[in-house]
Order: sequence, then C-alpha cells, then structure tokens
Amino acid sequence: MAEENWLPLAELARRSDIPETSARRYARLFLNALPHRREGRALLYAPQAGAVLARIGQLFAEGCTAGQVREALYAEFQCIEVNAMQDRADIPAPADRRPSPQGEDIRSRLAEFLRHVVDQKRAITSLRDDFGQVRRELAEERACRQALEDENRKIKRILLVLMRQRKAAIEAGPRQEEDQDLRAKLGVLEQELVRLRKDRRELERYLLEKIGKEG
Repeated sequence: MAEENWLPLAELARRSDIPETSARRYARLFLNALPHRREGRALLYAPQAGAVLARIGQLFAEGCTAGQVREALYAEFQCIEVNAMQDRADIPAPADRRPSPQGEDIRSRLAEFLRHVVDQKRAITSLRDDFGQVRRELAEERACRQALEDENRKIKRILLVLMRQRKAAIEAGPRQEEDQDLRAKLGVLEQELVRLRKDRRELERYLLEKIGKEG
C-alpha cells in the first residue's frame, strides 16, 4: 500500500461521507477493527477503513449493541487481530530502570539531610534536659533564699523579745524569783538564737557554693 494512502480520521470521514463526530466515536469504540498505524503521536487509517466505518454505522442503525457490532466486524473483516498486534508493537519498550547519576545524588543529599535532622533532634533533647536541670536548681536556690529570709525574721523577733525583757527587768528592779525566771527564759531564747544563727550560716554556705559552681 502506498505511503500517501494513509489518512487522518477527519479526511477518511470526509471521503467516506460519514460525520466526523460519528467517525471519532466509532474509532474510539472499535479501533482494532479499523486498519491503522501510528506515526509519532498521529494515528493514520488505510482507505479501506472507510468501509468499516460505514458498516459500523449501518449496524448501529439496525439496533445492534456495541458487543454485537464488534462480533459482526470480527466475522466480516480480518484486520482486528493484525491491528491489535500492531498496536502492541507500537508501545515503546520500558525505559532502563537503573538509577541515574542525578537520582543517586538526590538520594545522597536526602540521606545527609535526614542525618542532620536526627542530630538536631538529639541536640534539642539535650538542651531540654539541661534547661530542666537549670530550672530545678533555680527552684532549689529560691527555696533556700526564702528559708534564709525566714530565719532572719525569726532572729530579729527573738532579739526584739530579749531586748524588751532586759528592759523590763531593769525597770522592775532586783527581784530574785523574777530574775531566775527571766534568766531561764533568756537562756531558752539564747539557745534558739544560736540554733538559728547556725542554720543561717549553713544556708549562706550552701548558696555561696551554688553561686561558685554556676560561676
């Protein structure tokens, strides 16, 4: 068959006196019944495909279903299987699936990026742990400072009581029983004062050690 005899579908429909819309619908439904070949992206038809299109229109006009039309075409024309084989031959072979150098480079960069993300997550976790430790130490230091302030207030109250009792004793004059009772009270207060001063020194020492470590 000469090379110039292969026609586009629109030209084939015009020469066969068939509406182009009908021809396109028939070609879509029964492509393997139409002698055709592919040239790049174009689909060309042999001139005898016009007779097949006319027969398809006649069968539909007689009330046949698409399945019945296909059976009739298969029985009347010998090009269906040949066209199916030709279509399969026109399908390009699958491309080489070996990874390209560009793909290898992308995968390498992705792996490096993921490693960097993992390292950053570990660093963030470590910083969170350090931050939690600092918060606990600050809370402990605030508690110690508060305890030291409480001890200072207690010492001031005891000193104030001692001063008032000494003043009262001086104003009352020498009374032996009252002096003994007063001395006993003063002894208790002085012992409490000694204890509070000791606790204060220990708290101050602890705070100084903490400040030294942080420095």
